[in-house]
Order: sequence, then structure tokens, then C-alpha cells
Amino acid sequence: MTAGQRQTDIDVAIVNVAGGLADLAAAGELPDSVDPFEVAPQIGTAYADIWEELHGSSTYDPVDPAALENRLDRLHDLGFGVSEAVITDASGSGSFVFRPSTIVGGYHRRELVELTGIVAREHQAHRLLDGISRFRAELGADADGRLPLREVGHRWLTEWYDSVLSAVPSDVAGKLERPQLYIEVLDHQALHTGNGDNRQLSLIEAAQQYGKDVLTQRPHERVSGTSTTAEPR
Repeated sequence: MTAGQRQTDIDVAIVNVAGGLADLAAAGELPDSVDPFEVAPQIGTAYADIWEELHGSSTYDPVDPAALENRLDRLHDLGFGVSEAVITDASGSGSFVFRPSTIVGGYHRRELVELTGIVAREHQAHRLLDGISRFRAELGADADGRLPLREVGHRWLTEWYDSVLSAVPSDVAGKLERPQLYIEVLDHQALHTGNGDNRQLSLIEAAQQYGKDVLTQRPHERVSGTSTTAEPR
């Protein structure tokens, strides 16, 4: 698509979102603090920011790679990896210009599969990788050092992921994809920890409670596309 075609699509999206929000406001289903005609244009701003992050050129000092590493980290946070890039001198200034030329989506999905064998959706994979990172930090603190990420991924899979999912009552565990079920157990634990008795609900307790109190009331999730169960390791 040309820049003009992209902008036309964005303008149409902004108008449609503003109209939909205005309908919600008229029906009394939108908070008074939300102005549809202030919120909707933020789509265009967010799109422009993401587009620049994905395709824009930036200049860096070769003796300080931290800024470039931050750029790559931001791309990873968006779910993208860079498989090819164009790097050129910045007009003899001693700096270099970096511009991604081939962007690949599904960064977190690929990372999660490599570490654990779990096939998940991108947003699910991002959440699970955050948990693995926290687990690695805890292990590193205990071992007084940084453990290899692959080893951490295997330990997290067996000590946390599989153990927690096994605690969900088997008659309701199949109602959700396994990655989504694990994430919802995490959210259930956060929601119910410290309620009344100031006692932290363990993940195993949260899994049992979530299955009994919540999943029994939910229909089976329709699973389509990619399988999201853990592959044998």
C-alpha cells in the first residue's frame, strides 16, 4: 500500500470508531470522561508511532550500542523481530544509520516455542515469557548468577506451567486453551490474593478455585487455527 492508501484506511477507521463510541455515549454506556472525538484520533497517532518504530531510520553512536538495543527491545515488545537491516554511515560523522528492512511478526510466539515447546497466540506468548523472565530472576537470585534461558524455560514448564494446569479439575480444564487457562489462573490469583485475610493465594490454590468457581460456569472455548497445547519435550 502507498502512504496515501494507508492514511485513507486510518481516516476511515477513525471515523468509524468515533461513530461507534458516540453511539455508546448516546446509549449511556460510555463514561462521561470519554470523548469519542478525542479518543478516536489516537488510533492515527498510535499507528504512526508503530509504523515509525517498524520502518523508520535512526542514528546511533557505534561505541554506545544501548540505544540500538533499546530500539530492538521496543520492536520485540510490539511482537516483531528484525531479520534484515540496512546499516550505513551517517555522512562521515562516525555514527551509523540503522533501518529495518525485513520485519518478522510473531516474535514472542517463536521465542516461547524455542524455550518450552508451547505453541500460543502472540499476546499469550508475551504474557508467558514475562513469567519466565520473573522465574529466571528468582532462580538467578537463589543461585547467585544468571542461569541459561533454555534451562530456565524447561524448569518453568515443569515446575510451574504443567503443575498449575494439572491442578485445574480435569472435568473443566479442557474448556480453555492451555496457555489462556494458565493466564486466567494468574489473573484469578492476583484478583483474590489478600481479600479479607491478607493471605496470598498460591497458584495451585488459584487453579483449583478457578476451575471450581469460574470454569464450571463457562462454555467450552471454540479453538480454531493454531494448536496451543504444549508439545512433548
